[in-house]
Amino acid sequence: MAMLLSLVWVFRLALLVALAGVTYLALMPAQAVSLGSDKTNHVVAFVVLGVLARLGFPRSGVLAVMFPLFIYGVLIEAMQYQVGRFAGMDDLLANLIGLGIAGFSTLFIQKLD
Repeated sequence: MAMLLSLVWVFRLALLVALAGVTYLALMPAQAVSLGSDKTNHVVAFVVLGVLARLGFPRSGVLAVMFPLFIYGVLIEAMQYQVGRFAGMDDLLANLIGLGIAGFSTLFIQKLD
């Protein structure tokens, strides 16, 4: 865990880069983005965001880290209407599944340490 604490700023920077990338991809016109299954993309994106957030803020609780990412997902879905894309509850569910995987995975790894 001590090594992870020394890498906190690296994980935080990676989180910012990932947030910028996810935001960019989420707000591009729909026909410009074709990276496979939409729901799989949501799950993978939020697993990555969740893991980076947990590693970047290791002293914070799981909910304290995951809830702001859930709100971020809600805001992204709301903003997609502005760029001619569609949002839905199924996208939010996929985001939650990704955050759940990230949260449980990091808790499990933390317990092993």
